[in-house]
Amino acid sequence: MRDVLSKYKTSHAGLLLERLVPDLSDSSTKPEKIASLMSTLEDWCGSDDNGKLYQHAFNSLQEQLQRLPNIVLKQLKVTDRIIVGLGAENPMETSITLNRLFGVPIIPGSALKGVARRYAEMFEPEDKERKGDHTKQIQFLFGDVNFGGRITFFDAWWVPDQQEKPLCKDVITVHHQEYYRTKGKKPPTDFDDPNPMSFVSAKGTFLFAVQGPTKEWSQLAMALLQGGLCHLGVGAKTSSGYGRFQDDTAVFGSSTQSAGQASSAEPLIDPSAMPDEALKTAIESLSRANMKDLLPKFAARWDTIQSDHMKRQVGQIIREKSRISGVSGPWLNPINNFLQGKRPNRRR
Repeated sequence: MRDVLSKYKTSHAGLLLERLVPDLSDSSTKPEKIASLMSTLEDWCGSDDNGKLYQHAFNSLQEQLQRLPNIVLKQLKVTDRIIVGLGAENPMETSITLNRLFGVPIIPGSALKGVARRYAEMFEPEDKERKGDHTKQIQFLFGDVNFGGRITFFDAWWVPDQQEKPLCKDVITVHHQEYYRTKGKKPPTDFDDPNPMSFVSAKGTFLFAVQGPTKEWSQLAMALLQGGLCHLGVGAKTSSGYGRFQDDTAVFGSSTQSAGQASSAEPLIDPSAMPDEALKTAIESLSRANMKDLLPKFAARWDTIQSDHMKRQVGQIIREKSRISGVSGPWLNPINNFLQGKRPNRRR
C-alpha cells in the first residue's frame, strides 16, 4: 500500500502525516526523510491552489456562524506556537490536530470548553454564600454529569493568511531517554545522549466562536475563554509557553460585520448584565482598544458590588488597567479612595 501511495504526489499536510509518511525503519536515512517531509509541510497553505479553496471554505463558515442567534466571534493570534494533539497516535511518534479536509490546524471545541471552565473555576469566591452561585453558573455554562451546559464552543479554525503559513517545524530534545523509558528506574546522568525529535507545531490567528441562550451569556463565555487562552494556554507544552494567545481584535457578534472588520466593531460587553464573579475575568480580558469606552462602565458597575472583598479585587484590576492604558477620569476617584481605606462622606 505504501508503494502505491508513494506515487501519489501531494503537499496536503493531513495526507502526508496520516497516510504518506515515508518508511522510517532505516535509521541511516530517517533524518533525511523527516527533514524533507518537514520542509514540505512548512510550505502548506491549505490547498494546492495557493490556499484559495480553504479561503473559500473559511469565508463560508464565518458567514454561517454570523447568522446564528447570540453568537460571539473573536480572532486571537498565537503569541508563539501551538500544538494540539501532540500525543495522538501517529507514525511520526508525535501528532497534531488538523482539519481533515484542508490539512490546516484546528482547535477542537472540547479543548476550548475545558480551558474556559478551568479558568472560570480559578475565580471561585471565598465567601461561602457566593460559592453556591458560582457553582451554579459553572454548571449552567459548562454542564456536569446531570446537566448539559448551555454554551456551545465551536471548533476554532485557522484564519487564512497570505503572509504566514500555518505549520512549522519544531524540535523536542529528550536528554535522558532511558530515565523516561524505565519510568525513573534508571537515573539520569551527564553521559546520556540527547535525542532531538522533530515535530510539527502551528502558528497564526484562529477564529473562535461561542453561542449561548442569550448574548450576555455568550459574552461571558467568550471572556472566560479568552482569559484561559491568554493566561493558561491550550494544547500541549503550555508550561513552556506553547498555546498562549494575545488579544488581537474586539469582541463582535452576529451582524453584518466580518472578522476583518472586528477591530472597528462596537464592543458588545455590557458590564451591568454581568454577575459579580465574572467582572474580574471580563476586565482582565479587555483589549487596549476597548479600555477607553469600557473602563468607565466597569467603574460604574463596580459601585454596585456589595461584597467588600469582591469590590477590592475588582477595583484593583480596574486601577491597574487604568495605569497600563493611561485611561482615567473622575470615575476612578471612588475606586482609589476605597482602596486607600477612605469612605465617602455621608450627609447628616
